[in-house]
Amino acid sequence: MASFSHVAFRPRSLHLLMGSSGFGFLLKAEERKTGTIGQYLRELDAGSPAEASGMRDGDRLLAVNGKNLEGVEHETAVTMIRASGDSVTLTVIDPQGDAFFTRLGLSPLIALQGEQREEDRERGRREARDEESATENRGEGASAPKPRFGRLVQNSEGFGFQVYSIADETGTYIKQVAAGGVAARAGLRDWDVLVEVNGENVESSPYEDVVCKIQASGQEVALLVMSQNEYWHCKENHIPLSSGVPGGGGERQRGNGSLPSDSTSRSNNNNNSNNN
Repeated sequence: MASFSHVAFRPRSLHLLMGSSGFGFLLKAEERKTGTIGQYLRELDAGSPAEASGMRDGDRLLAVNGKNLEGVEHETAVTMIRASGDSVTLTVIDPQGDAFFTRLGLSPLIALQGEQREEDRERGRREARDEESATENRGEGASAPKPRFGRLVQNSEGFGFQVYSIADETGTYIKQVAAGGVAARAGLRDWDVLVEVNGENVESSPYEDVVCKIQASGQEVALLVMSQNEYWHCKENHIPLSSGVPGGGGERQRGNGSLPSDSTSRSNNNNNSNNN
């Protein structure tokens, strides 16, 4: 997977506080070279909050308050901005950057995924430190967090979860745990870090290898996972992680689910504009 940490063209986050005449820009739906419809920022008012934020005429709008906007209808984009009230955060890309990612066939938002993951990791570290401090304040003996083990037995609908990774980074995460499914009953949670598959450590394994290991398990797989805050606590304190059970052990759980699949966004074909 490619890294975008050093790419010159990157999305920008603009923070706007509404003025007496609004935010001071026009949102227009325009057809892109790909044939899809994009939301573009046009006709910036001089001295407006839009201009002050660093917005430039022709920027394409990618997200509103962190919510992906690509593929949504123009009216929905307008509603999302207006629902923000007196302040809004817009993620945009300039025409040159947009053209760069279009040539690659990728969304510009992919360049921000690694940054978001580092924010998640730092939040996990803070939570671990806060929990450790709270434990000491309660006078409890500090004990190292332990990974959670689950043995999953697949039925006709699968295992009940998906796995996820960030481009050009090590680490695999549990996602989309089906409520009431085998993974949920085994104790797996969204954004758990996957530590072992069938007793084999996969912390540094490429995403594709982890998927292959799970698929090669057939109807039954043993997983070792930890929450992110516990995981980073162990890493920072050099605490080894292992189930201690070759190939896994524990109670079998049965349920539904699936392994990862790709998704594609689709745009509408309207060409509209709204003042904001």
